[in-house]
Amino acid sequence: METLSKRLCHVRDAAGLRHQDLAALARCSVAQIGHLCTGLRDDPATSYLDGIAAGLDVDLDWLAGGRGEE
Repeated sequence: METLSKRLCHVRDAAGLRHQDLAALARCSVAQIGHLCTGLRDDPATSYLDGIAAGLDVDLDWLAGGRGEE
């Protein structure tokens, strides 16, 4: 998957989580999740990306840049 938004939506959907659920796990706002999922913000340097990766139990390098294993 070539973009952060596609990778994020893929694992969020696979986990059966809504934007609200993921925001709570990652300790960020629903708007921040929405911006990442829609591609409005495709910045892997976001401060909350660590929390998102941990909440989804995926590798941060894979989520941020598509490197390595999911």
